[in-house]
Amino acid sequence: PAIKPVYHSPSVHHGHALCTAAAANTTLFATGGQDGTIAIFDLAQGPAPDLDEAEMGRPRGTSAPPAKRRKTTSQKILPLAVLKGHRDAVTALIFEPGTGALFSASEDRSVRCWRPDEVAVPKDVLALQQDLEAGEEQPENVDTVVIYRQSHLMLTPAAVLAMDFLPATPGARPLPPLLVTCHSDRAVRAYDARPDGGLVATFRGHAAPVTAVSLAPVAGQVLFASCGLDGRIKFWDLRSPTVPLYTVHRPTLSQLRDEDPATEMAHADEFRRLSLLWQQPRRVLCGATDSRLRTWALSAQGGLVPL
Repeated sequence: PAIKPVYHSPSVHHGHALCTAAAANTTLFATGGQDGTIAIFDLAQGPAPDLDEAEMGRPRGTSAPPAKRRKTTSQKILPLAVLKGHRDAVTALIFEPGTGALFSASEDRSVRCWRPDEVAVPKDVLALQQDLEAGEEQPENVDTVVIYRQSHLMLTPAAVLAMDFLPATPGARPLPPLLVTCHSDRAVRAYDARPDGGLVATFRGHAAPVTAVSLAPVAGQVLFASCGLDGRIKFWDLRSPTVPLYTVHRPTLSQLRDEDPATEMAHADEFRRLSLLWQQPRRVLCGATDSRLRTWALSAQGGLVPL
């Protein structure tokens, strides 16, 4: 059956929306745009009034020319906040579990952390003044709203194309919260995500820009996989940044034709890996430019087994 949208939003970004993220166990989600802006939405707010999309940002007292309305069964939702700070496209977003903080990565070679803050805002300034004159300590005309402020900024040597996040790990060998980022300069980097943190390690081995990274859901170890435009997947251990645990190489053209005789690829170089998910402790899913998803399993004896 076809999947129909429940909500839709106006055009909050000037250009394409490139990435999304949802906050676990909440109704918050965010989108990152080609224009460097971030829009945060809260489904708990419910649908917005049925206004024309062009009303957003139009000077008061002006009107828009009549436009044809598209028929849709979904409800409109407006952003809770629009965050500005990045100077280039926003390529990845991650909510930190439990805190509501949002990390954003960009092609401007930075990762920014945005933290929510509650602020009291009067519904009606005049009514608020009257309540204060009457001696009321807690006026009913005050709303508590959440705004996002930039907490800290991490500068990186190259454009950030994707990232993944690992919360702080307690135990005999505690680890700080980690951000693992992949870059246009063919490197993968791990950062301490705290305000006073910094670069932990740099992982090199790809021969082209790295397009995706995914941390393993394995307790007691920091393992992750990366893939890139060189058609390879590399598996890493945080303790060994110079040598990957395993490497899955780009398939040859004959291998691609064995899998799909109707493939339109004329050269193996056209095969590029674009997305990656370490879904289970021993299973990795990867998507590539041949429109196929491939899965590998990590065997108990060591090594990779294609599924």
